[in-house]
Amino acid sequence: MSSGGEPPTSQAFTPFWIAGPGSPTAPVVGNPVANPVPTSDLGTLGAAGVANAVPPTMSQDITTMANAVPHDDFNGLPEPPPPPPQTQDQQPGPPDPPTLVEAAPPPPPAAQEATSLEPPQVSAPPSAPTPAEVVAVVEQPGPAPAPTCSSGAPAKFFHTPSAPEVKEGVVEKKVKVQRRRLSPSHREMIIDLVFNEKKTSREVARYMGLPQSTVMSVVQVFKKEHRIHKKTATGRKRRLTTAQEFQLFEMSQERDNISVDEIRTRFLQQFPEFGHISKTTIYRTLERGKKGLIGMDPPPERYLEPIERFWGFKKKMKPKKVGAGEQPGNHSLLEPSVSIMEETGPIETGNSEKDISRQRRSLSIAEREMIISLFFNENRTIREVADFMHLAKSTVSSVVQVFKKEHRIQRKTSTGRKKKLSDEHEQMIMDILSQKEDITIEETRNRFLSLNPEVPNISKSTIYRIMENCQSKLRARSDMEVFVGAFVHSTEENPIVILPGMVMGVLNTKIEFMESIEELDHLKAEYGFTDSNIHYMTPGQFMMPGLVDTHIHASQFPNNGVAMDLPLLEWLQTYTFPTEANFSDTLFAREVYSKVVERLLRNGTTTAAYFGTIHLEGSKILADVVHDKGQRALIGKVNMMRNCPEYYRELSVQESIRDTEEFIRYVKTIQSPLVHPVVTPRFAPTCPEDQLASLGQLAAKYGCHIQSHLGETQPECNWVKELFPWAKSYTDVYDSMRLLSEKSVMAHCIWLGDEEIYTLRERGVGVSHCPNSNLSIRSGLCDVRRLISHGLKVGLGTDCSGGYSASMLDAIRQSLQVSNVLALERDQDYQRLTYKEAFRLATLGGAKGRTLGVNQLVLNMEDRIGNFEIDKEFDALLIDVTAPGSAIDIFSKDTIEDKIQKFIYTGDDRNIARVYVAGHRILDLHNRNIH
Repeated sequence: MSSGGEPPTSQAFTPFWIAGPGSPTAPVVGNPVANPVPTSDLGTLGAAGVANAVPPTMSQDITTMANAVPHDDFNGLPEPPPPPPQTQDQQPGPPDPPTLVEAAPPPPPAAQEATSLEPPQVSAPPSAPTPAEVVAVVEQPGPAPAPTCSSGAPAKFFHTPSAPEVKEGVVEKKVKVQRRRLSPSHREMIIDLVFNEKKTSREVARYMGLPQSTVMSVVQVFKKEHRIHKKTATGRKRRLTTAQEFQLFEMSQERDNISVDEIRTRFLQQFPEFGHISKTTIYRTLERGKKGLIGMDPPPERYLEPIERFWGFKKKMKPKKVGAGEQPGNHSLLEPSVSIMEETGPIETGNSEKDISRQRRSLSIAEREMIISLFFNENRTIREVADFMHLAKSTVSSVVQVFKKEHRIQRKTSTGRKKKLSDEHEQMIMDILSQKEDITIEETRNRFLSLNPEVPNISKSTIYRIMENCQSKLRARSDMEVFVGAFVHSTEENPIVILPGMVMGVLNTKIEFMESIEELDHLKAEYGFTDSNIHYMTPGQFMMPGLVDTHIHASQFPNNGVAMDLPLLEWLQTYTFPTEANFSDTLFAREVYSKVVERLLRNGTTTAAYFGTIHLEGSKILADVVHDKGQRALIGKVNMMRNCPEYYRELSVQESIRDTEEFIRYVKTIQSPLVHPVVTPRFAPTCPEDQLASLGQLAAKYGCHIQSHLGETQPECNWVKELFPWAKSYTDVYDSMRLLSEKSVMAHCIWLGDEEIYTLRERGVGVSHCPNSNLSIRSGLCDVRRLISHGLKVGLGTDCSGGYSASMLDAIRQSLQVSNVLALERDQDYQRLTYKEAFRLATLGGAKGRTLGVNQLVLNMEDRIGNFEIDKEFDALLIDVTAPGSAIDIFSKDTIEDKIQKFIYTGDDRNIARVYVAGHRILDLHNRNIH
C-alpha cells in the first residue's frame, strides 16, 4: 500500500515463491508491520497473476508456471522461528476490527529493527515437485507442515504471533477476521491447489491450516469474477478453433439427413485430442454456419440483434485481452465469450429445487436459443428437450413460457401449431353463438369446422375466448353512446377547430373514436352498437368541450350581484368576511353549496376550482355536494389567522394545519377520480410566515394542488411589502414558503413585475384571469397578452362574488372587453385577444411559450379533459342555438361558425341542452333536474 493511502496499482503480480525473497511481492516473514496486508482481492491481480491460478487446459503456459510452485515440498524444511518476546501489553489475541480512520504511522526505526528478520539470500529456486509428491504430502497424518517461501523461510499465513484459543460462539468472528487478513499470495496458493492440483477444499484447508469456509469463499469469489462454471462429466471443454468449426459445418453439408451423432463421431475420429464434444456445441456451430458467422469474433450486431430482441438485454462485448504468453488467436479466461455454452456444456440436472433455480440462472443464451429451436422448430416436447440437454423439465418449461409470453405465442393444439383465426372466422363463430342462446361450445366447434373444412381444428379455449369477446361487445352495445353531427374544440395549434359531419363514440367515461360520418356502417360492425345508441344532432346543434372555471369562491355565492360599491380590502371586511362566517352552520352551508354546484353545471361549467371557508365541516359538505352531483372539482378549505375579524379566523397554526390535513384525508377517502383537495391560503396578508411554510410542507406531503391570490390590487401589494419586509416581492413570499409549483394556481396577477413573471414561469405556476372581478371591484386591467408572451399558463375564472356572474360565458366576453380596452391604450402593434383565443382559454385554455396552450395545464388535467382527443374523458356540452326562448336568432344563411360566435356572445344556459362529465349525462334540457 502506498504511503499516501492510495490503493495498490494493478501491476502484474508474480507469486512470492517464484519471484524469490528479493521481489516486491515477497513478504517479510515475522513482521506484520513491515509486511502490511494488501486490501485488494484476487480481482486486482494482473493477467500474469490470474494465469497462475486457472486450470492448465486454458493455456499451455500455465503448466510451466504451475510446475515451478514448491508449495507442496514442505518436508525437511526448518521449523518456523519462535516469535519475538512479548511484553504484557503484547499478549496474543484476536486482531482489532478494521476501521475507516487513517492508518497509524509505522513504528520508529528502532522498533522495526527489533521485530523484522533479514530475508536470507537464495541463489536459485528449488525444483518443482511431482503431483504424486503433492498427494503424499497432503495425505500425511498429523498436523500439516508449515508452508515456506522459496528461500526456505517459513511464511506466516496470518500476521498474528500465535493463534489463540477460540471460545465457543466466537468461531464465525474468527473466520471473518482470517478472511479479511488473508494475503493475495495465500489466495493465489488456494486457487492453484484447487484448480491446478485438483484438491478439495477440505484438503487445502488442512494443508494450509485454514478453516474450510475460508477456502471455499476464496474459490467461489474467483469463480464468480472469472465466470468459471462447474466441470461437466467429460471434463472441461475446449473451445473450437475456426478451422474445426468450418470442418463441423462442412460435415453437416455433405448430405441432408446426416445426424448430429454421426457428425460427432466423424469429428472425434479426425480430432482425437478432443476426447469429447457435446451435441449442443455441434448444434451451435451449425447454427453459426447457417448464418455465416463462423470465424467472426466478436459476432456482428446483426447476430446480436435477435438475442437482444428475445431476451431483453444487450450483451456487452469487451475488447479482447491478450495475457502473458498468449497468442492473439486464443481465448483468454478474462474475455467473456458470446457463447458461454461452448465453455460450460450442458448443465447437470440437480435433485433439488435449489439446483434447478441455479441452472435457470446460469443458462447461457446459446442454451436458451437451443431450447426454443428444439421446442418450436422441431416440435419436441419439454421432456424430450430436457432429456437431450440434461436439464430439469421445469427449467425447459420456464424458458418456453417466458418466450411465449414475450412473443404472444399460443400453445400448440393436437393438430400442430395453431394459426391465428382471421376476422371472418371470428365473425362466423360470433354469428353461430348469437343464433342460439343455449348453444354449447362443442356444438359451436362442430358447426364451425363443418363450414370451414380448411381449418384442421380449433380448441374449445379459442371458442370460449371469442364467446367472451362477443358478450363484452354485446354489453358495450348498451353502454356506448354515439353522437353524429358537428363538433368544435381547440387544439395546441388552433384555437378553434370545427368538425362538421363527424361520428364520436363514448364508452364508459372516455372517447373511443372520432370518425367521418361515411364510416358509420363500418363503426357499427366494429364496435357492435345499433341505431338505438346513436344521437343525431339537428342543424342548429353542435357539441363543444365543457367549460373550466379556475377560480371561484363558493361561499360568496349569496352575495352575487350585490355589494359591488367598495374596493377589495374594504369589500372583504364589510361584506365578504361576515357572509363566510355563516358557514359554521352546516345546514346553511349545504343549502348554499348545493345551489352553487347546480348553477355552475347549468352554465356548462364541468370543472371548477372552489374556495370554501375556514370551517372544516362546511368544507367537507362542499366536497360531498360536488361528488353527489357529479361535477369535476378542486376543493380547498381556506386558511387565515390574522388581519381578519376575531369571529372569523383560525386560532393557531397547529389548528389550521390539523384541520387542513384532516380535510385532505377526508376528500381522499371519497375515492372519486373527479374530486381532489387543494391547499388554500387565502392570501399572504392573512397568513403569518409559519402558517404559509407549514401549508407548503403539507401540500408537498400529499401532492396537492395549491391556490391563492397574487397581485390583485396595488394597495394589497404595498401591504405585503410592509408585512414581509425581507421579501423581494409579493411573489417571493409564496416562493420562499414552497407554495409555487406546477400544481399552483394564482388568481388575478395584475400588478406583477417582470422578475415576478419570470419566477412564476420557472415554477410552472398557472394564472387565473378573472376579468369580471377585476372590473367590478376596480382592481385593475390584467394584460393577458403580456402574461402569455412571457410564457405563463393562463386560464379563466369567474371569481364569484367579486365577479357578479357565475357563468364562464360571461368570463369569455369580459376577457375580450378588457383586451379591447388595453388595445385602445397601446400602440397599433398590440395584439388583442380574439373570440377564438378566449374560447380556448375557457376550455382547453391557458398559455405556453408565445402561443396559447391549454387551460388544463393550469389545473394539471391536460391528459384527461379539455378537447375531444381520443382516450380523453368525455366532458362536453350539447349546444342548441335554436332552443325555445333563447336570446339567439338564427337565419338561413348562418354557417356553423356563425352559430358558434352567436352562442359565445349572446348565448346563455337556455342554449345548453345537455351536460356530460366523465361520460355521464349530468343535465338534460328536457329535464332541468341534475341527474
